[in-house]
Amino acid sequence: MPVELSETAQKALRLFEEGCVSSHTTFVSKLQERMSAYHGVLEQSAARRRESWQSNLHPPLIEHIVESSLAAIVDGRLTFRVKPRARFYEPEEYEQARLGAQAHEILHNAQLADDRFAERQQPFALQDAIAGITVAKNHWCRDVRIRPRLKVVPDERGLELGVFLPRLVEEETVDLRYDGPTTEVVNVEDFYWHEAATELQKSPVVAHAVWMHHSELKRLEELGYYQNVDEIKNAGGSGPNAKRVVDGTSRSKDMVELLEIWWREPDGIYSVALGERKVELSPPRKNPFWHGEYPFVVCTTRPDLFSIPGKSQVERIADIQQAHWDLTNQMLDNVRLINNAIFIVGDEVTDPDALEFYPGARWPVEGDPNQMVMPWTPQAFPAQVALPHLANLEQMMQNIAGGHPFTSTSEATTVGADTATEAALATNIAERATVRLREALFYAYGRIGQQRTELNQQFLRTDIMVERIGLDSESEFVRIAPYLLQGDYLFDVTPMVESLMRSERRAEANAKLQMFTQCWTVYLQLAKAGLATPLNADEFMRDWLQSYDESDVDRYFSKKPVDQAGAQMPGQPPPPGAEPPQGIPAGVTAPQSIDPAMSPSAQGSLSGETMLQRTGTMRGGPANV
Repeated sequence: MPVELSETAQKALRLFEEGCVSSHTTFVSKLQERMSAYHGVLEQSAARRRESWQSNLHPPLIEHIVESSLAAIVDGRLTFRVKPRARFYEPEEYEQARLGAQAHEILHNAQLADDRFAERQQPFALQDAIAGITVAKNHWCRDVRIRPRLKVVPDERGLELGVFLPRLVEEETVDLRYDGPTTEVVNVEDFYWHEAATELQKSPVVAHAVWMHHSELKRLEELGYYQNVDEIKNAGGSGPNAKRVVDGTSRSKDMVELLEIWWREPDGIYSVALGERKVELSPPRKNPFWHGEYPFVVCTTRPDLFSIPGKSQVERIADIQQAHWDLTNQMLDNVRLINNAIFIVGDEVTDPDALEFYPGARWPVEGDPNQMVMPWTPQAFPAQVALPHLANLEQMMQNIAGGHPFTSTSEATTVGADTATEAALATNIAERATVRLREALFYAYGRIGQQRTELNQQFLRTDIMVERIGLDSESEFVRIAPYLLQGDYLFDVTPMVESLMRSERRAEANAKLQMFTQCWTVYLQLAKAGLATPLNADEFMRDWLQSYDESDVDRYFSKKPVDQAGAQMPGQPPPPGAEPPQGIPAGVTAPQSIDPAMSPSAQGSLSGETMLQRTGTMRGGPANV
């Protein structure tokens, strides 16, 4: 007999079934239609209605549009900053918090690479485009593997003779591959939320169905994560039979449904794990994570009002794709009828099958052949009319899907962008829409990073060594102590959100660095007089390097000492008594060199050549004089 569920587990299951199952069934039904449209799958009934000679093309046009959109919003590398949360700090306390933020950044860079977070960004964004919602799950992962290694041991026969002879033997060792926070992309077909919830963290109940093999559950039971695994065989399956839309294969074949239910109580969040919704695999317990939230992050790049799922990009244009398929097949059918003529044979022809069709064929017929055998030619006009309608449907798909209004200059006229100014305006609007989509993704990355930050604070108990590129491009190991990570920190992706376009980021960084080099000498004099705070040149250079997607900026700095005697700031006069550089004679600048009436290089020059020269410099090239 299977073990009965506890009273708390029964309450959790009842909350799940009453608040999530019905709405989730409707959502999955719509999701399957969107998946079919994305992959270009036709219904079997629609395919059977067409005759064998009729065209049945159904190219995945939506897939091409979605992939093009993802190329503009998905970045291969996540740029972020960890900073202390704003509050009142003592001077020495803030320095400790600043060092802790730096340690978090170094640790995150290493963990994101080891966890292969960049590989999950594409499916994370793709699921949102198809379903209108995508979900990430954050938890702690300890990946321990037993793998054989070769070890050098002394040969026994050599030891008997007093000689050391090395010998290789194979032995199994425990290899800790990764121990840190991990982020998984959750299939929204297996994710549940309360149908009345408007935000995930305010949902009364949240559930996640995980499909696992019985042997994997047994292994986790031996490690102490689950219990009562053998009772699942006696319970019988009650979960849904998960089918893939593309090929009809089962996602649940030979698998066991492990249902994680998370629900809210007055004193916090609780969770329980059920096998096949009948066996209690883990007892109900309070939220094990210090951050006190559901370990899930929801992202919708096209949000809807007061609803957790947003608008699907595929859903917007699925009907247009269907109309495009229908019109395309009709046009091809008409062309096929034109190219393959139909002959009308009169009743006088006794044996129509004897009329063979090939070049140079002879048909012996009696009477007027034009009345006995004549071709029937359909009108070619309908095929020509269909072409502009197909172009309009394709353009409509691009516009409604949120892509660029045209992808070539030949399509500019169809959207009213006949001039370069109109084309630039239309492109700018499309780019701003793309920036908005990327902002939603980066906000989700920020919430993911915040949970990973607090997971590090909770589960790291021993010092950890992290490799990074330091000064002089030398690889170095940084030792991070757990106490250094404690505190109140923010995982901030705001710099990436504010300057999403790579060219804009670099232009901003170049302008900021150029302004610094122009005004730092004046600022230095003001700082010496006590009228200003000295500027940090390293920070300006770091921002400039990061704008070029350089994460390890320390390798561009050197720890070698600088010759103070020969060091001189640009634009600063040499100290009194200093020797001029070798090969360059020392001279005295004449006052006429800055006279506006005589020198064209003066700042206030009235020379026309100076104006032309400066105008050409602003354009990036010399002026034609």
